[in-house]
Amino acid sequence: MLSNIRQIAREYKRVSIITNHIQKFKKIEKQILEQDGIMITVGNNKKKGLSKTPIILNVDFPTEIINQYQIYENAIIINMKGNVRITKKRFNGISINNYDITFEKKEFDYDKHTKYKAYKIYEAQVNRKQPLFKIIEQIEKDRVQITKLIGANTVI
Repeated sequence: MLSNIRQIAREYKRVSIITNHIQKFKKIEKQILEQDGIMITVGNNKKKGLSKTPIILNVDFPTEIINQYQIYENAIIINMKGNVRITKKRFNGISINNYDITFEKKEFDYDKHTKYKAYKIYEAQVNRKQPLFKIIEQIEKDRVQITKLIGANTVI
């Protein structure tokens, strides 16, 4: 997880982590500051964090909790687990619940008529224990392309 957060912090320079498990991320915050000189913020103030953030990676907040707070009205929300439906009237942003891909992998013959989605098959083959940069290298090698982003109501 440290290498993944480090990679995101290097790319975007301003990263805020909003979680109920602050102590778990405080160690990561300190390591990234000492080793890379990049400051990330860790907190549990969902009200302030969600109202000002343009890109939200929703890892563990369900629909009921995220809809209790004011969300930046043009935010892009990427839901990592489960489908989250934003019911706020002022929300004009995008909520991405799923995706679809195509890929070229020589040793695997994917039949488009199978009952399994291509992204599920590809994700099952990726070793998730390796650092993010290794996964990115594998994705580039296999020429993975996102073909669809799927929202709550439609394909985006």
